[in-house]
Amino acid sequence: MSLKLYVFDNPPNAPSHSYFCQKLETYFRATGVKYTVEHTLPFSAPKGKLPFVEFPDGEKLPDTFFIIRRLVSTGQSEDLDAHLTPAQRADSVAWQGWIDDRIYPATVWTRFGSDTNWNEMYKESFGSVPFGIRQAVAWYMRRGAKASLWGHGIARHSEKEVEEILQGFLKAIDMKLDAAHGGWLMGGEAPSMLDVCLFAWCANCLVTASNPFIKEKILKNGTLKVWLAKRTGEWFPEYETLMGMLT
Repeated sequence: MSLKLYVFDNPPNAPSHSYFCQKLETYFRATGVKYTVEHTLPFSAPKGKLPFVEFPDGEKLPDTFFIIRRLVSTGQSEDLDAHLTPAQRADSVAWQGWIDDRIYPATVWTRFGSDTNWNEMYKESFGSVPFGIRQAVAWYMRRGAKASLWGHGIARHSEKEVEEILQGFLKAIDMKLDAAHGGWLMGGEAPSMLDVCLFAWCANCLVTASNPFIKEKILKNGTLKVWLAKRTGEWFPEYETLMGMLT
């Protein structure tokens, strides 16, 4: 069985500008799920967001969480946390929630809230959109993102406060990497969903110039760079530009 994975357009052989699109594709690589990539915009997507997948029977399913849960529950893919103890599984879920619901929204706000960073995002993400509608699409998406992030709460913080949130996470990752001796973050001989999420977030941040604070912090962290280079080589060897940043 091969799935169709619908994601935002992105440069060839490079990570996605969307963390959740990158997360799902990373999960597919880590578990060996067969898929093909289709590029689209979220306006006609189920629930109005990307990514989503289309099954061979034509069913379309959105949201990374529900896609992975469906594939695992039907035996079509591996549960990457199956080898963990119940306590470790709880820790993995907590870390995933930290990234998905706190750190990535903070990341998006650094891109959409700052005019300087937004200009970089606009150039990188909307170049493939037809010229006649490019500005309208970009304006609509920025307006929606800012409203959503205000409701989330992260957009109510100052730039310095958001950077403190991000810095705290990166320090925690340092401690996690030290405890894992640079290996899989939850220990053992196989990846967990935390490995998938951290790789996807870092790759997503490194592919863009629209989050300079995060990018600088990642590239100055030697231990994290080595870990990311290993994961890139294992999961996305075609990401030559990313690998060049890390080695």
